[in-house]
Amino acid sequence: MSHRHPRVLRLVRRASLAWGALFCFPMSADTLHIHNGDQLSGTLEMAAVGVVTFATEYAGTLTVETDSIRAVVTDEPVAVRLNDGDVFVGCLDEREGRQVIAFEQGHIVLDWHLIALVARDRQALVEAAASQAETEKKWSGKVDVGVSLRSGETDVLDGVAGVSLTRKGEDNTLTLKFGAGYNEVDSQLNTRQVSGAAKWQYYPRERLYLYTQSGIEHDPGSRLKLRAGGGGGLGYDVIRQERRALSLDLGLGYAREYWNRYSIRELDEVRDNEDQTRAAARAAFLAYLDDLRRKPLTQWTQADIAGAADLMRALDVDVSQRTRSEDRVYLQLGGEFKQTLFAASTLVEKLTLSPKIDAIGEFRAISDLSFETPLSDQLSLRINWLAEYDSDTGDGESLLTNAFVTSLRYAF
Repeated sequence: MSHRHPRVLRLVRRASLAWGALFCFPMSADTLHIHNGDQLSGTLEMAAVGVVTFATEYAGTLTVETDSIRAVVTDEPVAVRLNDGDVFVGCLDEREGRQVIAFEQGHIVLDWHLIALVARDRQALVEAAASQAETEKKWSGKVDVGVSLRSGETDVLDGVAGVSLTRKGEDNTLTLKFGAGYNEVDSQLNTRQVSGAAKWQYYPRERLYLYTQSGIEHDPGSRLKLRAGGGGGLGYDVIRQERRALSLDLGLGYAREYWNRYSIRELDEVRDNEDQTRAAARAAFLAYLDDLRRKPLTQWTQADIAGAADLMRALDVDVSQRTRSEDRVYLQLGGEFKQTLFAASTLVEKLTLSPKIDAIGEFRAISDLSFETPLSDQLSLRINWLAEYDSDTGDGESLLTNAFVTSLRYAF
């Protein structure tokens, strides 16, 4: 029996290997841990755009949102690409309730909101990134429409409409915006505003971008006949996460502005009161002359004569619309903050400050605060508060406008 013992051992070893091939290897699987305490066993195929694709033997291939996942544990190394472009290769694991990727020399903690792609290896990661870039929609758009009607002692009608188009390339983004606003009070036109803007951003590095922009605006309700200009600069994405983003930019700009003498409402009021204004000017002139006749000629002063000349000029009532122009070269500081609230609502604040280069004390400031909550896949409710301040409109007067708008937004 002694000479057969080695042969028996070899047979036992082979049987053990066969048993492991049949039963042990399938049991060696990846594990998906859910926040509610459930866990799935299977194979991690891929993770992208906030969704993990996980293959199981008993339920087929499943897709699970990363917000529902506590951690993924893999038996073999995988390739992970973060939103900022960094790539790591290692085994996914859970340590102290946190998702980590482990290497021979240690591990790092991961946040699923910062993960762009996960694949089985580097080659699969490159192929998945290329496929994702090809399937991503280059053009997208949004349409906003809002109307409000108030009746009572004063009837007010407000209407707004806007279209925004965005084209995303591999390293650049083009945004086109068009907007219009209408307001009337007691059937009298008060505001008729039209605007258009274009902005192009180019990313030479992951978060650093260069931009150029141009815009045009017509708002006679605020005495602005036309504003046209453009500029450029550079910016940086300080925060770029799935639920939170912050970008800051700095640049130079130029604008040519044409300001009317009267707003739409002021011009109508002046023309309606033209006859009364002429009559009042004539009465004031005649009364002044009557007082002047009562004084001896030797007591007339230069001030008396100048006063009579001023009142004579006032007889020529001028209610015509006049336009003056102004050139503005300014420094532009801008910032945009976006925060996802609740499940899918978003809060966005866009702030722009534009002081003049030759007079820092003269500036324009625009605050665009909006809250958007989805009603369906493509339709959402949007509440917007737009405040604009101009410290000097060219005639020594400041201008502050506020607009509070509720509208429906359709995304495509």
